[in-house]
Amino acid sequence: MNQEQSVACRICGHTQGHRIHQARETMYGADGTFFYLECAACGCLQLLDIPADLGAFYPSDYCSFGRAKSKSIASWRRWLKSLRTRMLLGQGGVAGRLLKPFIPLPPYGDWMQRLSMGLDARILDVGCGSGHLLLRLQKDGFSALAGIDPYLPERLEYPGALVVNKQRIEALDGVFDLIMLHHAFEHMDHPREVLATLVQRLAPGGKLLIRIPLAGSYAWRKYGVSWANLDAPRHLFLHTPRSLSLLAASVGLRIATTLFDSQYKQIALSEWISLGGTMANFDQGEKAYFTAKDLSGFKRLARALNAQRDGDCAAFILERSVSVASCLTDRSS
Repeated sequence: MNQEQSVACRICGHTQGHRIHQARETMYGADGTFFYLECAACGCLQLLDIPADLGAFYPSDYCSFGRAKSKSIASWRRWLKSLRTRMLLGQGGVAGRLLKPFIPLPPYGDWMQRLSMGLDARILDVGCGSGHLLLRLQKDGFSALAGIDPYLPERLEYPGALVVNKQRIEALDGVFDLIMLHHAFEHMDHPREVLATLVQRLAPGGKLLIRIPLAGSYAWRKYGVSWANLDAPRHLFLHTPRSLSLLAASVGLRIATTLFDSQYKQIALSEWISLGGTMANFDQGEKAYFTAKDLSGFKRLARALNAQRDGDCAAFILERSVSVASCLTDRSS
């Protein structure tokens, strides 16, 4: 680790006092050294020299590329799932409000219930891999779903007119009520341009959901380059809430909601990597090295960090700033 005085942060433009961190690839144990700049002003971690062929770091067995299984479910179960989703979205009437506290939330419940939309909302998942989440949303009642991922081996088609395209953001068409990036934004090498493009694809009143790992968090401070969510060199930009807010404002967006959603496994993985392990052999390490007491401690720590707003992952719901939204409304009237 050393100091670098002349490189400009690609998010805020600051040039003084940055730290440079030397990292290794920790998912597969591949050869190579990768250098990250940590901005002294906004805190964003950014890969200095992006490999010319990033696709080489996304092999066919990459974790999100396994084809999702589309299983048919009985009509009564589909109806119940749709009912639960409507309750989650605040559309179940009086009965829904009374029953909601007793119905377990789906894994995406924390952020979904903060969005005002119906089951017919047009939803796009960017960087969705094989579309696992989209299939889950389809089973839970959503009907207008689409996904894109430029690193997919091929275009995927599922029953119910659900298509996941091998496609880059620049080729997008249409507008959407919700555009989601679940741990995809950190993989993109031109984040400002990405946000500017996605803003143009938001319908009036549309929302952008970005779930990302967070630099500056407890896990980064404790583990440094052994932090599992650094994931060099696939993660090109790791934001802090400040750097993401600055980036969003530059394209007419603001952060409306922040939900910290770190998981215990990121802490366990970081511990394992600090011992010289890789993510690929973690399952063996989890069983052989960590005790049940260790894992319980990691879970308590993850919950506490989320409550303290210091977790290493968060979901951000972004919307157009008031001035931009007003301008768009005036144009359409």
